[in-house]
Amino acid sequence: MDTLHYPVTLGRREQFSYDEGKRQAEAVLLQQASFPVAAVRFPFVVGEDDYTERLLFHVRKAAAGKAVQAFNPDARISFISSQEAAQFLFWLGRQSLSGPVNACSKGALSLQEIMNIIERATGKRTEIEHISPGKETDPFRLTPYAVQASYGMNTDKAEAAGFTFSRTEDWFPGLIQSFAAVHITKE
Repeated sequence: MDTLHYPVTLGRREQFSYDEGKRQAEAVLLQQASFPVAAVRFPFVVGEDDYTERLLFHVRKAAAGKAVQAFNPDARISFISSQEAAQFLFWLGRQSLSGPVNACSKGALSLQEIMNIIERATGKRTEIEHISPGKETDPFRLTPYAVQASYGMNTDKAEAAGFTFSRTEDWFPGLIQSFAAVHITKE
């Protein structure tokens, strides 16, 4: 999305969807700020400090023996750890990069791969119920990663400027293991 040339529309917050609100905020800053602006685009940020508990949702469902619902369990999505997101922001604050900048760990995962990692970490069988778009979903079982198509990000701009992103496969299983150690024993 080219927010450097995106039409700015004025309005009240409730007039915009979440996605459109983000586009509008980025467009205003990039087009109208009197100072250099870098707009960081993160994918799903996960970590032990994640107040949204999106990833923990899946561990809890596995612990309870409940299936999660998904539109496309094979769609690949990008992640970044909360620690790496903070490191990236700290690094970016000392750079001259401007405009949109993507930041994510290398290597996207599908929901099926995530559930396989959870299964190995917990020893509990995991299940995914495939839901067709438009079909009624169960809000208590629909994955927070309910995407219909792959959602990967290109970090070439940040890497060309000198930032080296971690590989998702190097830290993601350990995060799942730490969730499992805490939450499986409590359930």
